[in-house]
Parts: sequence; structure tokens; C-alpha cells
Amino acid sequence: MPRSRLFLLAGVFSLLAVLAGLWAALHAGVPASLALRNLAAWIVGAGAALALGQWAGRGAFVAVPVLALVIVAASLTGPGLSGVHRWLAAGPLTLNAAMLALPAALAATAALSARARRPVWIWLAPILILAVLVTQPDASQASAFGAGIILLALGRRQSGLI
Repeated sequence: MPRSRLFLLAGVFSLLAVLAGLWAALHAGVPASLALRNLAAWIVGAGAALALGQWAGRGAFVAVPVLALVIVAASLTGPGLSGVHRWLAAGPLTLNAAMLALPAALAATAALSARARRPVWIWLAPILILAVLVTQPDASQASAFGAGIILLALGRRQSGLI
């Protein structure tokens, strides 16, 4: 399957997930102004992904996992809820650091891994991110991100799977 179709498929499924969450939130009585933020974030993220895919050079792909590490680590300084530190305050918004940064970190790691001959250094930032997620402790994000890292590592052995 061509890469462009895979990206389109991933975009469609992620949009469907966001729309399902929006529907569930609205039916649960969440104010529309709060529920629509996820859709707005998806639109911004899709635009950023398209721009990064079109115009970014290799340096951007190296910077993304490092920036994700900084964002996730910054959440350790914020207020915790039941001992879990996953939030970043951005003015009136409170953002889940892992949800904001981890998809981009996995995508950039996949792109770097596919191009590198000796990809050992590529895994440093994702492994440090995983360590921060365990420190927070955020079991859901640590499990999901760890599964993503494992799939990328296994996929590296199969050409084209990444």
C-alpha cells in the first residue's frame, strides 16, 4: 500500500476517534466549548503533520522526539492529580503533555529509524520519554508509548512495515 494511502487512512481513523469522543462528551453533558477543543486540536495537529511532512528536513525529525521529551518532562513540574503528573498549563488551557507530544515523537522516530543505518541513537529520546512516563506515573501513556516503541523496533526488521 502506498505511503500516502497509509497516512490518509491514519488521518481518517484518528478523526473518527476524535469525532466519537466528541459525540460521547456531548452526550455526557460536557459543554460544547470544552468538547470541541479536541476537534480543534486535531485540525491543528493535522495541519502541522502535513506541513512537517512536506517541508521539514531530517533535522526536524531529530528535534521532534527531543522536544517531546522536554514537554513530557515539563509535566513533572505541574500539579498532579492522584499522584499523576500529566498536565501542562498554557494560559487558560490545561493540556495533557503526553497526548500532545507522543504521537509526533513516535512518527518522527519511525521516519528516522527507516532512514538510519545504525539507529541506536534514535531510540535514546523515546526511551527517556518512557522513563519519564513511568516516573509520572502514567500507566496508560507509558503502556501505549511502550507498545509503539516495540512495534517500531520490530517493524524496523521488516522493510516497509514502519
